[in-house]
Amino acid sequence: MFALIAVYGLLAPAAGRLGVAGFSLAIVGTMLLGGDLWFESFAVPWLAEGSGLSSGPTITMGLGALTSYFLFAAGWALFGIASLRARVFPLAISIALIIGGIAGYWALLAPGGIPLGVALTMLGVWIVRTTGRRTARTAATSGA
Repeated sequence: MFALIAVYGLLAPAAGRLGVAGFSLAIVGTMLLGGDLWFESFAVPWLAEGSGLSSGPTITMGLGALTSYFLFAAGWALFGIASLRARVFPLAISIALIIGGIAGYWALLAPGGIPLGVALTMLGVWIVRTTGRRTARTAATSGA
């Protein structure tokens, strides 16, 4: 989520409303998915031991899980589409973000998070490689 906030700083000036929508959904979806992962990692085993609630899972719990999966996937895919339209990142990285977002619906299952992880790694490498050039170009145009 910290990477999303930092990357949005690069994308925001060119992304417009679509970028805001993608960023917002990705933030909320990532928070919800993190909460769902915590619940499944720690609360479910405790409940399975019999020391938890006396009733089984409810419709609300199921809808909450599905909502977190959907918002995570939709947010990251929309963020990728906004980056594609803004043309701030290379085309391959924007497409990888879209694919990673769509695959993110299954992010809590073993291979589901890999495409988004690869896309963010590619984006991070691109940022590190181009930051020096961007900084030098900005300094040259501003007369500093």
